[in-house]
Amino acid sequence: MVDKGIGRRQLLKGLGGFAVGGAIGLANHPARADEPRLAGYTLRPAATNAAETLSGIHVVAQKSVAAGETVDFRVSADAPYRIEVARLGWNTEDPGRDWVVHRTELLPAAPRPVRPGSYVHVERALPSAALLHEITLECWVRRKVGGWQGLITQHDYPSACGVGLFVGEDGRAYAYFGDGRGYRSPWMVSGRSKLPLDRWVHVVATFRNGQVALYVDGLVEASPTLSRSDFVAGSAPLRLGAYGTRGETGSFLHGDLAMPVIYSRALGAWEVFMRSRASTITAPRGADVVGCWPLDEEGGDSVADSSLVRRDGVIVNRGTWMIGGPRFDAARVRRDDTSYDPDLDPKRGHALRLSPDDLYEVDWPISARYTIPDDLPSGLFVARIDRSGQDPYHATFVVRASAARPRARILVLCATNTWHAYNDQPFSGATTAAAYSFYRTHLPAASPNPSGIPAYQLGLDLPWPSAGPYDQRYTGRGYSHLVRAERFLHVWLEKNGYDFDLASDADLDADPTLLDAYPVVMIAGHSEYWSRRAYDAVQSWVDSGGQLVVASGNTMFWRVSIEDGVIECRKLPNTVGGQAIHGVGELYHTHDHARGGLAREAGMPAWQATGLECIAYDGDPAPFEVYDATHPFYTTPELVPVSDGDPLGGLLAVDHEYDVTLGQIANAPPATAGYAPTVIAQGITNSNRFDYAASWQGWANDVVVAEIIDWPRQNGGRVFSAGSIATASALHQDENLSTVFRNALDQMGVVFRRNLLALGAGGELVNKWHTGRAWGPGVGSWQTLGTGFAGAPTGVMWAPNRLAIMAISTSGTLRYAHWNGSSWSGWSDFGGSFQGRPAAVAWGRNRLEIFCRGRDGRLYQKSWTGAHWEAWRDLGGTLASDPTAIVREGDHLAVAALGTNGGVHYKWWSADGGWGPSASGWQDFGGSFAVAPTLVAWGGNRIDLLAADGAGHVQVKWWDGSSWSTGWQDLGGPIVSRVAVGVRAGESLSVFGIDPAGRMRLKWWDGASWSTGWQDLGGCFVGAPSVATHRGGSLTLAATGEDALVYAREWDGTTWSGWQSMGGPVAPNPCVFSWIATGPLAMP
Repeated sequence: MVDKGIGRRQLLKGLGGFAVGGAIGLANHPARADEPRLAGYTLRPAATNAAETLSGIHVVAQKSVAAGETVDFRVSADAPYRIEVARLGWNTEDPGRDWVVHRTELLPAAPRPVRPGSYVHVERALPSAALLHEITLECWVRRKVGGWQGLITQHDYPSACGVGLFVGEDGRAYAYFGDGRGYRSPWMVSGRSKLPLDRWVHVVATFRNGQVALYVDGLVEASPTLSRSDFVAGSAPLRLGAYGTRGETGSFLHGDLAMPVIYSRALGAWEVFMRSRASTITAPRGADVVGCWPLDEEGGDSVADSSLVRRDGVIVNRGTWMIGGPRFDAARVRRDDTSYDPDLDPKRGHALRLSPDDLYEVDWPISARYTIPDDLPSGLFVARIDRSGQDPYHATFVVRASAARPRARILVLCATNTWHAYNDQPFSGATTAAAYSFYRTHLPAASPNPSGIPAYQLGLDLPWPSAGPYDQRYTGRGYSHLVRAERFLHVWLEKNGYDFDLASDADLDADPTLLDAYPVVMIAGHSEYWSRRAYDAVQSWVDSGGQLVVASGNTMFWRVSIEDGVIECRKLPNTVGGQAIHGVGELYHTHDHARGGLAREAGMPAWQATGLECIAYDGDPAPFEVYDATHPFYTTPELVPVSDGDPLGGLLAVDHEYDVTLGQIANAPPATAGYAPTVIAQGITNSNRFDYAASWQGWANDVVVAEIIDWPRQNGGRVFSAGSIATASALHQDENLSTVFRNALDQMGVVFRRNLLALGAGGELVNKWHTGRAWGPGVGSWQTLGTGFAGAPTGVMWAPNRLAIMAISTSGTLRYAHWNGSSWSGWSDFGGSFQGRPAAVAWGRNRLEIFCRGRDGRLYQKSWTGAHWEAWRDLGGTLASDPTAIVREGDHLAVAALGTNGGVHYKWWSADGGWGPSASGWQDFGGSFAVAPTLVAWGGNRIDLLAADGAGHVQVKWWDGSSWSTGWQDLGGPIVSRVAVGVRAGESLSVFGIDPAGRMRLKWWDGASWSTGWQDLGGCFVGAPSVATHRGGSLTLAATGEDALVYAREWDGTTWSGWQSMGGPVAPNPCVFSWIATGPLAMP
């Protein structure tokens, strides 16, 4: 007979089969004549673990993928469903502004099983048919709960009951010696006393010609004579830590197993007694040992048999290593003993921890998959499934930057380790399988012993509803500490114009060089759990000049390690969220045998990396208070109107868990050389606080529990830390704190710059730039970049630190140049026969689209793919104005222009649908307009389309994320120019136009309604204005005066400057655009 084999990996998940690959014969292998009969064996495949079929919806997907890669969705659903894949948008409370990038068809219901429970399967079972007359089963066990549990068994109830050592429902030891067939109660022998909980016990059962002896801790508990003088092991698999029922594996040990041994003879009472009392437990030797598993691997999924028979085993559903053996006192290891090495401790011993709810991954088929377009920006995505009568199910995952595209200048680390740490219901209560976390023991709530076995490891390849994007911890004050807490930072960055990439904690652990591509790294929310590799990577990166921004509380508090789909954490003391473990000696990780627990006690203190260390949690919420209002983060480049002692961040900025400088913590160690953070704000409230050893010091009023610091490091590195979980949320509540963060980023090299382009009076293209502090080459001076132009120029940032400029030449061709971060290229002539001003949009962080109106009235598109320029593409149309173009939702394009019929014509593009309404067709939005329209993307997924009609009234039409408004809304006037629109903080609009008298007019949308009338900003202008947004809500407005000079005016978020002459002479229609520079760059 040949086994086709499910494969070792499936066996390890509880799906049964053989441990070794390939076909295996099922023949018996009898012992040689000179061996005990028990030295023979029968190869037996593992039986499947008992299955639990799930109700409800559950989704497993990769937790992090790069754009361009495929994400696989493995779904268990008890009803038909559709999956909607979306990038989370600007609304932190609901999906209203998400970018939906993919929808599946209706998929059929497919409830899936899980198969929890850990044990050791031994492939070389005892010979199944031999009549056997002697045997000893021996082990040490430390059980945690009651219930029938297998220790060493070749037993499948009720029809293949051979031999076994058990713990019964009543807590007593049991032994069974049968005929390998149906269960017979007279052959089950029980001890007298109940085995104690959570204490090591030596359990032995012997059989000799029908005489049974059952020992506990070396003393006889029972010694009956059975009705038969032999036994048959039978056809069940040989298991350690479990037995079978009706062909499936179950009845798992919930506790620790050490040194299980099978002898071919019955040990004598004295031998058993001496084994139980031995100061060091050693593996027995000799030909009569036919199975012995010292369990000294302390890692991996294999266990070796030290006997000559080589009954090696494999661990199903992992189990837990590194807990020490029966003679090990974990409490003996001192917390301050940094020299302790578990691998060098001769008294430590070995054991394996097993549990009936152990589950670390599932073996479900792929239900749907989606390849993330490599042009999509990095971000936090979800697979969303609607559920009737319930909130939608969300499977959250990180999308990293495409390997084929340039990196952003800012990397934001998602605290995915913390999301896992709190994931105590991966199946949302549908099963007790894997219903544990770093805060919840292995036991279900209904267990008689609620303290349970602490969970030291969690599977990464399970659902994680804990990572729900809208989940709140304290709903009364809208507070979150997991995904939603971090989303506030993501939204703030986008609203303020910062481009960034995301990566997960696991990404950094897997590739510590990940940081090298980024000058700035940000950490937000509740970044509590850190691995040594990630910690060291941050330290090395900052010491090499990296700029670290921390908007997190309880940061780097516990050490974790990540390996082979498992995250491991061991926590002590339990007074601060630790676990009820047996002592410091159990803090050492399976993955590397290094010390775990508090990061500050595991050689990776947070204060050495972030400048701050956790001191407390769950005090009264409070604002920060300004500590040093003269610090540059309050003054440069934006002035924050505060004084020392003023509140900062709003009433809930300091909330839940928080961090302070080392000097604020009692019993802290001396600071290391170079530790010199400057405190610029403090959170002062009523709270309990703990010392450096995490011992609570008592409740006190008006104590410092959180601080904001600036800490310059060696080699140009710098750390800016705000030590509260609620910091990112506070950025949306208080513009002053928001300004502090923008100033900090500016001084860390993330600088908002602007370029101002114009067509000179002699047909030259002229340029000036703003460094973030001043205009160059001078306020009234210009840099000439080329000559021979006929149309107004256009400029755009098309990749990090890369600019593109273009204009129509006197011969009607498009001419193009770019800036590479240090110098301008020469001009490229892209040919064509065009008129007016081109429109250009950048997307995909290395893609550029240029749109030009031909002299034939048709629109033409030229595309830079990131690698090459494509030929001109004819988009059709009968156009009477220059085009306007936008990018929305990351990879969607839209373009509009005035048609020859006076209506606004519009078309759109998506990667999966191409150009709509057709390759050359246009949608006519109607109207009777006099000047070119303006498209603007805002609000994360909104579009406004504006144009002035023949009466000088500006009309607006809008896209609300799902549909266009009906008709046009009249915003009044009179305006005779094309309007320019600035988007302030992503949510508010400022619309500028020139009236018939040449004066600049302004109308604004405040997020809820339009202002009344048009504000007069003065001046005497020709052509059309141009506006650029920078630093979130600041604006630079530029236009050409009747004297052929360019004038600019600045809005700083609260007030307008006066008009400033920028020099000339130039033609009408200048172009001002903003971009973010990072690093020491030449001026463009």
